Amino acid sequence: MMGSSGGGEFVQRFMHLHSERLLIISIGAPGRATALYEGKKWPDGIQNVEEVFGAGTRVDIKMISRVPIQLVVSSADNLVHGGEEF
Repeated sequence: MMGSSGGGEFVQRFMHLHSERLLIISIGAPGRATALYEGKKWPDGIQNVEEVFGAGTRVDIKMISRVPIQLVVSSADNLVHGGEEF
């Protein structure tokens, strides 16, 4: 699976929630990444994925670690576009 910009954000978040469905991913210039951080709520972290996506939803870090990841970011990908709501 691959995606760029907003599609890159989608691919990364899909991997967090459904890594068992993936063989490999390529993420290009994601605007905002979701960290595997339990101290922040979705989409900044993974603290409340079960609340957001339903009972039984969890992030399996061991399963994520088996997925090869290509991350492509250039020097022009250092600005946040849009307002604070993004």
